[in-house]
Amino acid sequence: KKTRDIYLYLPYRMLSIFPTVAVFGNLNLTTGKAERGISFYPTTAVKNKEGILSFRNSIVFDSKKGEISLGQQKKSVKYFISTQNTKEGKTQLQSQLYQVDGEYAIVYMKSYGQFVVMDTEIFKSMYVQMFILGKYDKNLFELVVSSPYSKIYKLKK
Repeated sequence: KKTRDIYLYLPYRMLSIFPTVAVFGNLNLTTGKAERGISFYPTTAVKNKEGILSFRNSIVFDSKKGEISLGQQKKSVKYFISTQNTKEGKTQLQSQLYQVDGEYAIVYMKSYGQFVVMDTEIFKSMYVQMFILGKYDKNLFELVVSSPYSKIYKLKK
């Protein structure tokens, strides 16, 4: 039986420290070594020409090929998703599937003028799903606060 209410606080400002926080959930507690590499890059666009989107951190997205360039490496993109916050606190999504087996997802947070380039494992994380995309299990959580600065969910069970 539940003895107190439990809340999940997901602030916008966590976006900039998310890779650091994610490192702790990615450690093998026996060896102390990282389980895998983490890719999560908040950024802004500096140029958009003929389907080629260049970001401030030198990542380039080719929307015709569905791939990103990370330095000399080319990686396939699974999703490009655009989000927009409504006045009612909802998140509207427009999603485009590029490659079913893509390694990366790109989210354009229109309300913030910000992009996030991330690997598909990080894309599945609670922070990305619940704060950025506004997706959550309504049987487990109740959205109690939704503002541009944070989302607060109450655990139901």
